[in-house]
Amino acid sequence: MTFFPPGGSLSFERSKLTLFVLFLLTIALGSGIPRLEVRNSFAGELPAEDPINQDTEQVKAFFGKRSVVLIGLEADNVYNSGTARKIKAISQRLAEVPYVLPEKVVSLVTLPKVSQ
Repeated sequence: MTFFPPGGSLSFERSKLTLFVLFLLTIALGSGIPRLEVRNSFAGELPAEDPINQDTEQVKAFFGKRSVVLIGLEADNVYNSGTARKIKAISQRLAEVPYVLPEKVVSLVTLPKVSQ
């Protein structure tokens, strides 16, 4: 039993023609690469009544279209225990917010130990 039909060795018999045809095919398919687009939005992929879209719209309405939120804390000295406790509490509460990735919450108290 053979896996190749009769004449299946045509690519070997006419190797230059085969390589030329494959080259043309590669050029033809490769010419579309500049027109490729990457869409990382749910906007056109899911119906408007989908819970993911509704939640996304609520977040956009509250925070705008940014994916990063910066929270500032005003204090006389950020390097004292009272301020550190406040920063830790804010960081913990922020990590508990739905759709916030806890590992992406960064603050003075969530950074790894820094030494001189």
